[in-house]
Amino acid sequence: MKANLGVLAWFNRVASSLGSSRLGVDISSGTDGWVVRSNGLRNAGLPEVEISDCPERLKEVASNLVLQIALNGKKDPASLAEGKTIGGRFANPDQPLIEGFRLVRANTDSSVLRVMDLTGVDTTFPRHLVATHLCSTAGTSRRDALRLLLVSIEVWPKERVSSNAALGDFEFNPNNFWSWVDLGTTLAHSKQKDEAIAHWKTAVCMWPRGGKLYATKMLARDSSKTTWAGTDRSEQDFWQSVTNDAIRSWCTELGVELPEETLA
Repeated sequence: MKANLGVLAWFNRVASSLGSSRLGVDISSGTDGWVVRSNGLRNAGLPEVEISDCPERLKEVASNLVLQIALNGKKDPASLAEGKTIGGRFANPDQPLIEGFRLVRANTDSSVLRVMDLTGVDTTFPRHLVATHLCSTAGTSRRDALRLLLVSIEVWPKERVSSNAALGDFEFNPNNFWSWVDLGTTLAHSKQKDEAIAHWKTAVCMWPRGGKLYATKMLARDSSKTTWAGTDRSEQDFWQSVTNDAIRSWCTELGVELPEETLA
């Protein structure tokens, strides 16, 4: 299933709703994509921030993130420094996920700081940050949730190895776990049972420890007769099926390496 990426124009409305702050965003062509850079921080004696190597289809999302990072930096100037690690909630102040990133100097230009993912050096573009932002935004926009989540798993697709993240790290979206879970749930509510189960299986393989805890919590809700309203029995049946043996089988099926310690 592919997303209709035109929905990302929605982010233009979000950005415009932030109001006048004398901050803007410039977009220019780079070597391996687009460079999305704030415009206005320098007037306050602060470094501009940028997202580099941005794909064409994600320019609006990157613009929204850069503008929000710039606005927060203007309020907290000390945060705009090389080497800083920052966690924010940019889609909604009450969102459960933390959108984490780090700032590094953009080439030799000390007046510009580049937004990078917390981990991984396979790409300059902060795909983990962008995917988590899309997932968080989907939680605030039911109308656009399906398409936003589909874009999220395109930006941060299935990893080859299961995450060994601790349960306490759920806020940092291990291996894009929450996008796969929420996409499965959204599809289930649309009566797309087979698609939903496929995405839930991927979610559990991405973070087995988190998947098992989530299954436990979902089944605990079954004490309410209205818990599964809007879905059929298959949702409950799936979460009941989440065992170590099942996870091993699903990971083999999906070609995901499963270190044994990730099941503990």
